[in-house]
Amino acid sequence: MKKKMKLLTSRAVLASALVILIMLVGILRILSTFFEFQQTIISQQEEQMLAVSKSVASSISIYINGYLSDMTVLRSSEEFVKGYWQFTQTGDGSALKDCLEEYTEVRPSTVTGLCLLNNNGRYVLGTAQAAQYAKRTIEHTSTQMLYFKDDAGSYCIGIALPVYQEHWLVCLLNISDMYQRIGSDIRMGTSGYVMIMASNGLILMHPSSREVGIDVVEGRRIRYADRDFTELAAVAERQKHGETGVDVYWSYDWMRPSNAKPVRKLCAYTPAPLRDDFMIVCTVTDYAAMLQPLHSSMRHMLGDVVMVFAGASGLLMILLYLQNSRRRVAEENRTLREVNSSLEELHAREEQIQHSQRLQTIGTLTGGIAHEFNNLLTPIMGYSGMMLQTLPEDSMLREDAQEIYTSAEKAKEIIQQITMLSRKSVGHTFTQIDLGKLSQRVEKITRSILPQNVTLEVRCAFDHAGVLGNETQLTQVVLNLCANAIGAIGTKEDGHLAIVGELMDAARLPNMVPPREGYSRYAVMQFSDNGCGIEPRLLERIFEPFFTTKKAGQGTGLGLSLAQSIVESHGGGITVESTQGVGTTFAVYLPVSNENVTLQPTAEEIPDLDRAPIVVVDNDPRILRMLERGLTEKGYSVTSFDHPAKAAEYLRGHFCAALVTDYSMPDMLGTNLAVIARGIQPGIRIIVLTGLIERDIVELKHREIIDDYLLKPILCEEVSRRLLQLLQV
Repeated sequence: MKKKMKLLTSRAVLASALVILIMLVGILRILSTFFEFQQTIISQQEEQMLAVSKSVASSISIYINGYLSDMTVLRSSEEFVKGYWQFTQTGDGSALKDCLEEYTEVRPSTVTGLCLLNNNGRYVLGTAQAAQYAKRTIEHTSTQMLYFKDDAGSYCIGIALPVYQEHWLVCLLNISDMYQRIGSDIRMGTSGYVMIMASNGLILMHPSSREVGIDVVEGRRIRYADRDFTELAAVAERQKHGETGVDVYWSYDWMRPSNAKPVRKLCAYTPAPLRDDFMIVCTVTDYAAMLQPLHSSMRHMLGDVVMVFAGASGLLMILLYLQNSRRRVAEENRTLREVNSSLEELHAREEQIQHSQRLQTIGTLTGGIAHEFNNLLTPIMGYSGMMLQTLPEDSMLREDAQEIYTSAEKAKEIIQQITMLSRKSVGHTFTQIDLGKLSQRVEKITRSILPQNVTLEVRCAFDHAGVLGNETQLTQVVLNLCANAIGAIGTKEDGHLAIVGELMDAARLPNMVPPREGYSRYAVMQFSDNGCGIEPRLLERIFEPFFTTKKAGQGTGLGLSLAQSIVESHGGGITVESTQGVGTTFAVYLPVSNENVTLQPTAEEIPDLDRAPIVVVDNDPRILRMLERGLTEKGYSVTSFDHPAKAAEYLRGHFCAALVTDYSMPDMLGTNLAVIARGIQPGIRIIVLTGLIERDIVELKHREIIDDYLLKPILCEEVSRRLLQLLQV
């Protein structure tokens, strides 16, 4: 019992220490958040104050520029021009003065009056109110901005425009009225205000009339000699240089000048451009007063936090005992779950390893089969192709040779499908495909898999248009769509499948198929069936990988996903429309190439190459003999080797225009021989024959070490045609 009490006591002490630690961390976190929030508020206040200063400066510029525009109109008016010439010629300024008085009467109270000054700044004539200022002190001057002060200390801004290079027309604006209109109503919190100064630091507008008319630093220094103006002077110096900014500095409460206690202030300032001079617009507020509400809220918050932590500590003590009693049960359950999870993970890894081994075995087996079949099919296709070129049209042997060649082509397609299982191909060759021939091939393949209860209708009008793509992949798309349509029809007696193809403008594409840049026409093939249709809730998921509407074991859910991926890789799109119980229509859109499909040149069209010397390398004597014979008949001077090392030695001592080499050879890969040949003869043309598109072949072509690669089985005519293209470049 005592041991249990000691244990509970030690745990209570530990829990109390933990609560205190958490409370301290929480308070520190709150303080950190508070200071971050305070900085955010200060930044926002600075931005707001600077925005207010800029707004007031813009208003002043617009305000004064508006009067400058009016004065420009007045200076050009007929009354002013006549009065001015009368004054300059006869000395009679009554007409000119009447014109200025008339202008002043129709303007608001801001316009104190108009006057005319000479180039020395002396008063010549003007309205009665303007004379009270202009005949007295000019406090500050610039080329086109004047500041006038009367005996009572009131200030006016004078806007000057030159008049025939002899006089200046000056419009006097009442500063107090301008301040009432522009900045007097602006308040920043409880203690903020807007003040306006001249570019030399003279205070023109201020909420306190005592401050108007004195220099922002020197005038106050005279009044209050015992105060420190160091920071205020530094800020004022930046303002006089026409800078825009925000400063925090120590100053005094000028609204209560008797208070000699320093006050921290926040000031945002910016210049208001006025022709060749500027005013300084300042928005000022008390720094401490701005933050006072935040500090007050922080004190209340800390008090609440302490109370919450105090209550939480008591609750924690109660929960601690319950937690200890449940911990043992939780640990036992966790141990059992970990053991169970480990067993499941081990089982899953074993299945994954077995699956990977099966795929690796299949890939290795299919890759080897494809390589051997390609080596067998190459001489079959090559020799049958040469026979077709030499035998007359009416020969029975030509028909036999055609059957051999056609069967070899079908075997080539089967091998290409097998190579997809080997996972060794790093890419697909895109060629120009005749859509008309593709539609004929689609019809032929579809009829071969069509059940008796389904009729097929094919209507395709593509002329000689073509697309740039991979024929095997596009055929796979068609087979997937046709197989899905036949599956949807099922055993329906009057099943019907329609394949309709046509050309269309890119502007007619549906919204879900984005047009491809540079292509103005598209080919569309629609596959329509009268099967069971697809439910609306399933339509949006129809192209998801592994999603299928078929029963378990009847589909993988990859067909439509692969079809969409292939079509999009060709720059097109695929759409689906379906009505349950009526049927489904899939539409495939492919961009039409700008180049028409043309026939390759025949053997008779290939010009003489003057017995261009080429080297042919292949370790299979049947293929080597076929290539040597076929290329010799095409007009090339052929030197053949069954060993790549012998070919490399030959290239070191003899000039050759081109090298045709097999890729997979036991002693040396064809790519290695290509690198050696390029080093010996940099200008040689190199073609690699391969059954699979290996990565190093693609890389060497990209690096321009080899010029091209051709897939086995291959015809001598294809090799000759590609050699001709390369040698003529």
